[in-house]
Amino acid sequence: MIATDTNLVFVYGNLRRGLPNHSWLAGSRLLLGMHRTAPHFTMRDLGSFPAVVCAGDTAIVGEVYAIQPRILQELDELTGFPQLYKRLRMATPWGWAWIYLLPAHAAADAPLVPHGDWVLWLEQRGDCGLGVY
Repeated sequence: MIATDTNLVFVYGNLRRGLPNHSWLAGSRLLLGMHRTAPHFTMRDLGSFPAVVCAGDTAIVGEVYAIQPRILQELDELTGFPQLYKRLRMATPWGWAWIYLLPAHAAADAPLVPHGDWVLWLEQRGDCGLGVY
């Protein structure tokens, strides 16, 4: 059972298992499962991390975690919320989860990740040194 003071967060980039920022979820994480969003987004490659914008026709692959409020605040700091990234709630099989989104204009020139799966994209780029599982 998920505690009432818990937030759900959908992570699609370097916060996923095996990737460099996964440790930001440490101490307050409960992996609920893998999730693929509805096809309403676009994922862009910003070099060392991805950005998802709320426009397009791509389903995004990620993981849903139950986290404590302090972890959500730390993720806000990591992502530059609310100045850089915005947060939006989206439906998942476990309830409403936060997803971090970049404004479309901020990533318009970055390469497209056509399948919406950052882990697969890293493998295709040959970035195996990032701890991809």
